[in-house]
Amino acid sequence: YGNNTGVHVESNGQAKILNSIFSSNEGLAVTADLDASVEVAYTDLHQSQVGPGVVLKEGIMDADPEFIDPGANNFYYNKKSPCPDKGMPGYPYYEELQTAENNGIDLGAFGGTKHSSENNNILMRSSSTR
Repeated sequence: YGNNTGVHVESNGQAKILNSIFSSNEGLAVTADLDASVEVAYTDLHQSQVGPGVVLKEGIMDADPEFIDPGANNFYYNKKSPCPDKGMPGYPYYEELQTAENNGIDLGAFGGTKHSSENNNILMRSSSTR
């Protein structure tokens, strides 16, 4: 949230970014050197752009993740957030509560953890690299 660059992949590097949230970045959310290979899928790029050479795959959205108070580093998101259950279908749930409504794991740093679903009806967790 609010970073200049979220992720940069250097020469000859490879990255697949899944089930993530980039929000309100001042620069490019994801950048790559010309000879790097970068794919982004099932990710919220809210008010964020990616650099040349970054390949956007399925499941990309640009929606407000509904963080509670990012200015105060409170990156929980509320139940109105579009981020729950928007992760890659078939991706392991690990400790995340799986319900009949789940179509995928929750986006963000806590997707797939017990913290993602422990407050499922009130707040969901996310994170910042700030």
